[in-house]
Amino acid sequence: MSNIRHSAPEHTPAVRAISIGFGSGYHWARRGSDWGELVWASRGVITVTVGSLLWVVPSHQSLWLPPATTHAVRMAGSGTLRQVYVAPAECGRLPMQPRVML
Repeated sequence: MSNIRHSAPEHTPAVRAISIGFGSGYHWARRGSDWGELVWASRGVITVTVGSLLWVVPSHQSLWLPPATTHAVRMAGSGTLRQVYVAPAECGRLPMQPRVML
C-alpha cells in the first residue's frame, strides 16, 4: 500500500503475522529472533528442528518458539506456512521452551 494512505505506527506492535506458500521439500534454517514465534502450516505439514529436538507439526497444531530460539523448518508437501511473531515484552507469560500448541 502507499505510504501516503498509511502512516507508520507510533509504537512497535505487540504481534506481527506472515503467511507464505511453499512447495514440498522447502527448507530453511534461521537464527533466533528477538521476538517469540508461533508457527504452523494451514496446509501441509512442517518439521521444525531446534538443536537435537524435532517436531512434526500438522495443520491442526502449532509450535511456540520463545525469543532467541534458533530453528530450522522443512515443508512436507505443498503448503502454507503461517507465523505470528510476539514482541519480546509480551513473551514473559508464555513458555520459555518450545511447546506444541493445539
